[in-house]
Amino acid sequence: MLFWITSIALILFSSFLLILAIIKQKKTYDCKLLIKESQVLTQTLEKKEQETVVWPVWVLVLSILLMVIFSYGMYAKFGAASKVLDWKKVSDNLPKLSKKIVLDGISSLTDDEMRDFMLSLRTRLHHQAEDVAGWVLLSSIALMNHDLQTSIDAMKRAYVLEPENVDVKSSYARVLMLSQNNLDRNRAHMLFSQLHQK
Repeated sequence: MLFWITSIALILFSSFLLILAIIKQKKTYDCKLLIKESQVLTQTLEKKEQETVVWPVWVLVLSILLMVIFSYGMYAKFGAASKVLDWKKVSDNLPKLSKKIVLDGISSLTDDEMRDFMLSLRTRLHHQAEDVAGWVLLSSIALMNHDLQTSIDAMKRAYVLEPENVDVKSSYARVLMLSQNNLDRNRAHMLFSQLHQK
């Protein structure tokens, strides 16, 4: 929705700039005309008024129309309108997929459903970033899909939200141990040592 409001605002702003350009051109044309034909000032002004009343209006209407058609035509051709619609459809499908996971288990999802579930879960977490259980779930699903970096990132978000939660801390440490990065592994060892001290 914000995209469409912004695009309409840009079209209106562009139209405003076009109107200003036509008004400025009209004033410049008026000055040149008065200097050039000062002898027939009254006749020129009357003739010019008749000409410019029609000409700038048609130019303005056609320019705005072409600008709108070109802008939205280019977006329809090269933009991501279809991807946005697919994303919205997938996001709306989260409750159905969640129910399927609860009833049949996560292994009942196809690869496409798993990708859809991850996308819709990420979308939900974008709007509800304080949901620790959601971040843990995203980490688990990403790990099942062999996406280690997403799994680490999601567990890190959960850990930042609840650093004293033992389950979150141990899950974060286990995911970090899978990394090939020595810094991640050192962090995992540190977290495990903190857990053993308690």
